[in-house]
Amino acid sequence: KNILVTDGETYTFKLPVMMRSRIIYMPSEMFSHFSKDELVFEGEFKFVERPFRDLMENTYIDDTYIPYKQETNKKDFFPVFVSPMTSVVNKENMCEFKKEGFIPILPRNYSFEDRIELCKNDWVAFSLQEFIQIYDEKIPLTKYHMYILIDIANGHIDKLYTYSRKLKEKYQNVTLMVGNIAHPNMYWLCCVNHIDYVRVGIGGGSVCTTSVQTGIHASLVWMIEEINKIKRSMPVSTCFPQVIADGGINTIDRMIKCIALGYDYVMVGKLFAKSDKACGEQRVKITTHSNDVIYLYEDPKVDFGKLLPDMTGDIKNFCCERMYYGMASEEGQNAISGGICKNPEGISTWIPVEYKLKEFRKKFEASLRSTMSYIGANDLHELKLKTTYLPMSQTEF
Repeated sequence: KNILVTDGETYTFKLPVMMRSRIIYMPSEMFSHFSKDELVFEGEFKFVERPFRDLMENTYIDDTYIPYKQETNKKDFFPVFVSPMTSVVNKENMCEFKKEGFIPILPRNYSFEDRIELCKNDWVAFSLQEFIQIYDEKIPLTKYHMYILIDIANGHIDKLYTYSRKLKEKYQNVTLMVGNIAHPNMYWLCCVNHIDYVRVGIGGGSVCTTSVQTGIHASLVWMIEEINKIKRSMPVSTCFPQVIADGGINTIDRMIKCIALGYDYVMVGKLFAKSDKACGEQRVKITTHSNDVIYLYEDPKVDFGKLLPDMTGDIKNFCCERMYYGMASEEGQNAISGGICKNPEGISTWIPVEYKLKEFRKKFEASLRSTMSYIGANDLHELKLKTTYLPMSQTEF
């Protein structure tokens, strides 16, 4: 995207996609990390000296594009995050999600050192204690940029916002995502503590049992309505965090509804777990003509290509399934903590692998375009402005 910089006149130049798409004021020190061949200027250009705090208070940032380096020629990303679940994302398949225009977040099942190295180009999840360690050890001083998700179930902890504010005031090279929250007033805290992204929703996931165990839950529709009220009550110059709908978004129509209702992004797990590129454990489910069910689990000693033809005469149908679990479940906690499990609030289940990731991307894109044509919207901003909705039942809008 072109970036406009004004100091009385307008100058246009091009930057890599890692920079935000529309910027009014830009401190010149932020350009010191770029080599000359990365900056292609169109016409004359003058740097505009502005303190970073002044920059944040006087800039409206339309963050339609995810700010990290691209490994493909695609310039655009869908407003869709891939949930940081160990049954969905790993280091090897992140490039597959990015290739199709989705934004993956690496989960916490890798070493702290590995994740510190990877977060310079991609979103990476850290625990709250690890985030405090990043601040205490002044790690941002050693990095060009860091994309950090503080991945905790309870986004209502004072320490989360205290350290977020400290780090954001001290370092300009950190893009920060927090959550999850289930009360709209927490969005106000995100605004005043310079959070960039906030995940909204607790207990709504298909493999999450927090709601039934603790009673903590909030409707995604009610949350975005209240958050929008907070936005309207604050000064226009406020740098509002991007809002991410997270939990229970397991169909394409729900993804689109969240965006139309006002969410900047959606975070999806199960729909990606059903694709061929997810990383969870797999098995083959075979149903015989006598209706017996046989499961073949991954085993390097078994050549399923030779085994299945021998059984062909007795096979009625078969399908591939993948283990899917929430990160608060026993399996999820074991994956990121090395076997330590505290009060699991999730379940694990086997789900069918139904489609290729590329096919899902095409279907989502076609559905989103169709929705926009029905509503008469030329872009996602118009989609949000022109959408009206009514409750049709207790669960549907």
